[in-house]
Amino acid sequence: MKFIGNRISHQKKEGIFSVVIAAGVEKAYERILLMWLLLWTLSGVYFITQLFADHSQELKLYIGILLSFWLYYEIRVGRVYFWRKAGYESIKFVEDKVLISQVILGRSKPKTYFVQNIDQFKADMPKETNVLEFLNNSFWVMGRPYISFQHQGDTISFGRQLTESERKALVMLLNKELAYSKKKS
Repeated sequence: MKFIGNRISHQKKEGIFSVVIAAGVEKAYERILLMWLLLWTLSGVYFITQLFADHSQELKLYIGILLSFWLYYEIRVGRVYFWRKAGYESIKFVEDKVLISQVILGRSKPKTYFVQNIDQFKADMPKETNVLEFLNNSFWVMGRPYISFQHQGDTISFGRQLTESERKALVMLLNKELAYSKKKS
């Protein structure tokens, strides 16, 4: 197994080339996310108890609306926490196919793409550093993918929160394997 940076590993075994991009963060950030999730959950439990308390219908309506926003962020933060705790992206070249999956807690649905329909992998390089780019690379979000390719008119993206050097090295590696797979099939 070989590595690109701290988060990306790749290997070729029994004709299958695989790349794994780990989503983990430092333990301190993981603990911060866990505390955020626990406190957010406790606040939601409190709001739910107030929904069944003796209040006016108008106040219950406000609490119900508040709970819908609370639930949205509960799901988002929970997903990010489990993504950071036990998530990764998997890219596999198997015969004439590329399988890409985003695994959270061991669960995923790999999507299949045929190598003949892929032109090349490209790294998305942000044009400037701005607030949105900073937020996109923060530990409390899953972030946006930085590597993409065209497949039958659709843009397929993966490689969340990669550094510029990781992007360049990974794109070079994937394009090399793509050329080899196309030649083989």
